Amino acid sequence: KKLDAAHGVNTTRMDRKDDAKVFSVKVRGSTEGVTAAVAELKAACERERRVEETLQVESIHVGMLLGKSGATINAIQKRTGASIDMKKKADEGASSQAVVVRGNREAVDKALEALEAVLQYQAPARALVVVDANLMPLLIGKNGEEINRIR
Repeated sequence: KKLDAAHGVNTTRMDRKDDAKVFSVKVRGSTEGVTAAVAELKAACERERRVEETLQVESIHVGMLLGKSGATINAIQKRTGASIDMKKKADEGASSQAVVVRGNREAVDKALEALEAVLQYQAPARALVVVDANLMPLLIGKNGEEINRIR
């Protein structure tokens, strides 16, 4: 009805035929009104179209992406509106695992951006620091306090 008022047209949703997965919408009115209404309908359909993107995450980063009790991944899903599916543990011996992000284009893009912010795979600088095994307890600290402070 908003289209009708905004563009001076009359829209009618047609019934689906048999088990068709699409509906038809009949739009009648002036040439300009119909053109504008059709463009708006197409834009709305494109905006809400469900998409799926798969991101490969290094197995060692799965825990960081999940967060404590799934807090990180759940916050990303809630904030973006996208659905994110992944296994809690990587397959034995696999160096990476798939993370599947589903939703409309905007939600998926926001979720991928949020995942990148956590993983920082596109970061402009990276460094690998080799630490002796006997120094690891000092690096981690009591209850992970030192490593969390560094992060």
